[in-house]
Amino acid sequence: MRLLAEHEYVVAPLAVPDPESLPSLDHLHQYGAVALFVARARAVQADFTLTRADANAVVQICHQLNGLPLAIELVATRIRLFSADQLLHLLTAQGLLRFLTGGARDLAMRQQTMRATIDWSYHLLSPANQLFLARLGIFVGCWTLDAVQSICAEPAIDSVEALALLVEQNLVYTHGTPGQQRYTMLEAIREYALERLHERGEEQTLRLRHALFYTNLAEAAEPNLRSGRQEFWLTRLDTEYTNVRATLAWCLQTPTATLEMKTLGLRLSAGLWYYWMIIGRYNEAKLWLEGP
Repeated sequence: MRLLAEHEYVVAPLAVPDPESLPSLDHLHQYGAVALFVARARAVQADFTLTRADANAVVQICHQLNGLPLAIELVATRIRLFSADQLLHLLTAQGLLRFLTGGARDLAMRQQTMRATIDWSYHLLSPANQLFLARLGIFVGCWTLDAVQSICAEPAIDSVEALALLVEQNLVYTHGTPGQQRYTMLEAIREYALERLHERGEEQTLRLRHALFYTNLAEAAEPNLRSGRQEFWLTRLDTEYTNVRATLAWCLQTPTATLEMKTLGLRLSAGLWYYWMIIGRYNEAKLWLEGP
């Protein structure tokens, strides 16, 4: 890596159709993720045919697996035991790492389960970068460098260099947006990172930092939503909303949430009320402010 004559070619995950707008069955087969699922399912069940009845479940599975080939193969080979709907339910209920096992025995051990694959990459990292990866698991969806530097900060770790290394190792992916680069992880890697964070005893600390960062963001946005910068801040909150919603859930719906986290959740809700009014999310505002 990092050689002068080197040219990098990024192999993207397989294309997945939009679960909210399914194309026809003929067009579904044109998506790489669906085509791989069908091919691997037929390898273990020769008469498997993708029908309209199970198309939605297959697409949801591929979407949940982020179009990752190994993950799709591991799930598809269980079609002889479970229907597509059952596979989707089990995948959601058990978690990706627990369910994604049973790869072909003629593959290397690190390719026989998703956990083993991620384990292999994880143990190639230095202890400092292992810690950094674990802390990144606190994010949901996409996130920014300033969020990383605020939430995952560690004196012994250069956040920029650590992030660059994880991108090179394909443990983190870049996601370009106008004016700002964002970062994300495949869901299986995020699940793995959260496990490592929990093992280190840092999960509660990182959740608190995460909540404080996004609460401060909402409170900074609130007065600007009434100014000439409204469009900018609406876009910013839209972009950050996956992490904002995760913070609300952690603070207001988790039975073990501390008083400090519940207070942050209420502050965050107060900072978002005008945003919710503008975009018409009245029911969601009512849900968070009134509680379960």
